[in-house]
Amino acid sequence: MLFFIISCLSSETESNSNPPSVSSSEHQKPMMKSHSKKQFENMDKGQKHPPLPANNPVWEWDAKAFVPDFGWFGEHSWMDVRMRVAGHISAAGRDKARIFAMKEEWSKAAQAYQQLFRILSDIPTSQQGTSKQINTHLILAAQRDAQLLEALSEDKIPTNQEGTIYPLRLQYYALAQRYTKGDNVEKEANALQLSLQKHLSLRADLEISSFKDFHSRHQLRIRLFEAYLDALDPLSINESWGYWEADEIIKQINAIGSACTMLGGTQWEISPEIAKTKVSPYLWPSFIAENMPEELDSSVEEFGALPTGDSLIDIASSPGPKAIGDLMKWGLNDKEHASWLKKASQEIVTVMQESPEKSIEAYKKHIQYLEKAQHGSRFYNVKQLRNATVRQLARSKSYLMAHKVLQDNFPLHHQDWACPNREGILRAIDGRLLALAKDEQAEHTLASSIKLGQDFLIKVDRAEKGLLTEPKPPRPKMPSNGPRTIQRPQQPRK
Repeated sequence: MLFFIISCLSSETESNSNPPSVSSSEHQKPMMKSHSKKQFENMDKGQKHPPLPANNPVWEWDAKAFVPDFGWFGEHSWMDVRMRVAGHISAAGRDKARIFAMKEEWSKAAQAYQQLFRILSDIPTSQQGTSKQINTHLILAAQRDAQLLEALSEDKIPTNQEGTIYPLRLQYYALAQRYTKGDNVEKEANALQLSLQKHLSLRADLEISSFKDFHSRHQLRIRLFEAYLDALDPLSINESWGYWEADEIIKQINAIGSACTMLGGTQWEISPEIAKTKVSPYLWPSFIAENMPEELDSSVEEFGALPTGDSLIDIASSPGPKAIGDLMKWGLNDKEHASWLKKASQEIVTVMQESPEKSIEAYKKHIQYLEKAQHGSRFYNVKQLRNATVRQLARSKSYLMAHKVLQDNFPLHHQDWACPNREGILRAIDGRLLALAKDEQAEHTLASSIKLGQDFLIKVDRAEKGLLTEPKPPRPKMPSNGPRTIQRPQQPRK
């Protein structure tokens, strides 16, 4: 954000750009208004993130392609950019493996995890810092789950895995294996439930808004990845829709604990419907987690807060701190806009369970209103309303309807190019939606997401070596004694 503030403070020239003609398309150039130095004085008052102005001249530039500048992506190095993309590939690759696991095709799932492990291992990694630690977690988790699925295909259970929740999950799988062979495991199931109960308290260190500065924010990101991979179900796609938060750990513990009841334990209750499931006992925790209801959220915050630059984080439960910052125009502190948001979000959500089609009709009406706005930061208003609608449709299990709304992100344009691997991110979310809808295109969509990530990394390699130098981001006009900073369309911190 600082490079944006610098450019605003340094420029006292006025723009003669004309506003775009009003239409229902988001893909026009946003209007650029004049901003004087006085308007932006003291914007940064020590808060976590200074507010995003309504207009930024660079928002008019549509790169239409990969930009060979890591600063353009809001990162400090190409290694940090690679870390972002590794996370995207991991999400898509993991879901691809879990498609097979949900069908009890253990060997195919193992092969998919092994492929993910090889891809992640081949990505260059920094020797230190956040990117190294996160990449290491991703690689080890893929290897760990490949070993688990390989063991399941051979009717074995691995032991002595590191972590807090994952070893308890392995204990459950061992009991499930014995149960299927006719053993009485009631005593062991009760003991496992007691061990699980020790982890039912929310971890305060995983609060996604709990950080003082960018250094502590990076440390939080590492803790989130570690906890996420430790608690994640390797056999099923059942993460909650939205940000990954500490209560996801409790959800997984409850799923394992309830499955233990089906093995003979007594510390958890289960519904009669879950008790009737015909799936393998290995998948009982997965089945329970999949069927835990998610509350729909029609709040102003849900539909109007700043979105992340990486939609996998705020839509599909990939780990990451919450987006920080406010919009100077049509932000949550704008009472008139908040009133409009309240009405719009309720119109979208209240009919969702009864008629997803009517919900999409309401979404389309309100998204057109936002798209007709004549301030550049409307990109974020549009993106958050769309993201929120996708989230709520997915929570209501209307996966194909959520898939339909997600397509409105295409074609990519303007600020989309400032997010690393934007198309790969969207295809990963799409693949998850299709997988949950049991659509036959899911595996292909996830494979395309992985390929997009790999292609993006090839461009990163070329840019790092100086072999790719175009297109170049526009540079702001600076006074002769001022700093020279590359200007980019500000994305909320991911």
